[in-house]
Amino acid sequence: ITSNRVTTERELQRALALIDSFPELERTVTTFEWF
Repeated sequence: ITSNRVTTERELQRALALIDSFPELERTVTTFEWF
């Protein structure tokens, strides 16, 4: 999985961008801080 670190980071940024688009899910970001 770590072999494609760049792809993983891109997917993570895409997920964060998706979360940012939903203000009501902003609290959920604290749950994923362990990433």
